[in-house]
Amino acid sequence: MVVHSLNLVGAMGLTKPHLMGHSMGGWVAPEIAVVAGDHFDKLVLNMTAGLNHPDQAATDLGAVAPQELPGYLAHLVDVAVRYFPGGPECLPLKQFPAGRAREGAALGNILKPFGMGHPNPGRWLGRIQNQTLVIRGDHHERVPDLFRHQGSL
Repeated sequence: MVVHSLNLVGAMGLTKPHLMGHSMGGWVAPEIAVVAGDHFDKLVLNMTAGLNHPDQAATDLGAVAPQELPGYLAHLVDVAVRYFPGGPECLPLKQFPAGRAREGAALGNILKPFGMGHPNPGRWLGRIQNQTLVIRGDHHERVPDLFRHQGSL
């Protein structure tokens, strides 16, 4: 994902764009900043997934019952259910399982090396030189966050 993202920025001819990551992208973006931060201006991390404190494991979303998943994805469940079967933003019911299967396979590839989070992000996050803004809701406890553990970096 890091190499692909860097190739994409290069192919687009972008010079010093801001680097932003939300959820899983909030795990990938800082890894990009570690290896190629000089190619980017500022870094924004929103509701990061995968930047876990070593003493606090992330929730295995594969073990969450389907009917409970919207509550794990959003504080306002009524917003999340819009993207699930029956919701106005959801794929047609015939296409929904195939779309989730593709997402699941891609996520499986991302998680192969470390699972849901880098085993020790504190070792490399300190190498980020970019000015960084971290955004996280007060009620988001489903995904552990290294940034909640002051002094961990």
